[in-house]
Amino acid sequence: MEQSRLIKTIVELNTREREQFSLFVSSPYYNLHKKTTEFLDIILKQLQLGKLELLNKEKIFKKLFPKDPYDEQKIHNLMSGLRKLLLRFLALQQYECKENVEEIFAMEWAYKRNQFDLLTNRAKQLEKKFESEVVQKTELTYAKYRLNYLMGYYGGQFVDRSKSDTMQRMLHYLDAYYLEEKLRNVCHLTAHKILVNANYDFGLLTELLIFIENHPDILILNKVIALYYTILKSLQDDNNPQYYLALKDMLGNLDLNLSPQDRQDLYSFSYNYCISKINKGDKAYQRELFELYQKGLAGGDLLTNGIINEWDYKNITTLGCSLKEFTWTENFIQEFKDFLPAHRRDNAYLYNLGNLYYHKKMFDEAISALIRVQFTDITYHLNTSFLMIRTYHAKRDTDALLSLLDTFRIYIMRNTHINTDQKKGYTNFLRFTKKMVMIKHQLDYMEAGKAASQLKSLREQINNTENVINKFWLEEECSGFDTH
Repeated sequence: MEQSRLIKTIVELNTREREQFSLFVSSPYYNLHKKTTEFLDIILKQLQLGKLELLNKEKIFKKLFPKDPYDEQKIHNLMSGLRKLLLRFLALQQYECKENVEEIFAMEWAYKRNQFDLLTNRAKQLEKKFESEVVQKTELTYAKYRLNYLMGYYGGQFVDRSKSDTMQRMLHYLDAYYLEEKLRNVCHLTAHKILVNANYDFGLLTELLIFIENHPDILILNKVIALYYTILKSLQDDNNPQYYLALKDMLGNLDLNLSPQDRQDLYSFSYNYCISKINKGDKAYQRELFELYQKGLAGGDLLTNGIINEWDYKNITTLGCSLKEFTWTENFIQEFKDFLPAHRRDNAYLYNLGNLYYHKKMFDEAISALIRVQFTDITYHLNTSFLMIRTYHAKRDTDALLSLLDTFRIYIMRNTHINTDQKKGYTNFLRFTKKMVMIKHQLDYMEAGKAASQLKSLREQINNTENVINKFWLEEECSGFDTH
């Protein structure tokens, strides 16, 4: 029973939420079934004692129905009833944290019941509230749309149908809400499309972009639309730096009064732009990205609900190592470990610790950490394999390295989640790495001049090949063979 979805969800509630859920279930407005309340009390008591293993159906039934023979259906009914109450409680929790929803719903009730005094009174209060708002956010745009919708149709039916200003505002906020939501989602899905082998039909996007470009005032008056329009253009035309520079200007002007979500997206897509430039060989963006991450950490914009994204955690570690900021990076890995998602924490921590050890030339420690990483998804498989290749090469373990290169090549070619362009970048890396390894393996039997000539030629091939993953590392290793 402790493995049921009901129990697992209750376990995930914090102490305050459990107390609130208990009050909710005890409320006769929501629940009149006494046994369901007693059932929850038993669960919460065992949870408080840390003895979830004692949540045995037979034992619980005995406590709830001491004089009755065991009936599986009764326990099933209790669990089903409590699960419905839990879902309703979670929905109400979410409802209560949404701004302006309560006021809008009350106005909708008043409109449908012809309670026009209440409707107009609440509308005036809400308009005053909106005037005091300084943060631009999509939830507020939607609330303004609903307010003007209700007051527009009320005015047209019961006051003066010749006045159209309220209905015009309603249309304006409806368009703004749609544009904000559309552009935000298109930005995220475009980034996802670039990252993995996925395709999306973006519907009216082309027409919407033409509309925005023909009405440039939109970008001046609506900072949210301006933000996601700029992000989208930076994704669509990453060879043109003007859009990234515009994002950077926004980062330097965070009195734009953006919502926390929009601020995070501003940082996140700025990071992604720098990452794409780094992946294409522009090394200058490494320091730029590192400083952006430090700024995001200092301002708390890298945490979402107290959690740091595991890929931000990885990128920051990788950058810190590449820039030889080892002390800062080690402190970061340890300090932010507990902010990682619980179900991904061990993998993220071990991988990044291995990465740090590799860059500090602690190769045995690096392998010890990396072999404990679980390949829970394609990204960990790719990243860990790359790092193991580099570590085996540094240790001069040629047999282990060649074996891993062959295994990794088969994995890349068979994986359907890697698009054609990415596969080309990976296979180029593996092909060049194998050539480099074979040249270096023969150094003891080859004239120094011939080895240098072959590595120089290979480095030129790598440099002239556009699509190569880990290009920096290959070029460095081909240049520095005489240090081995």
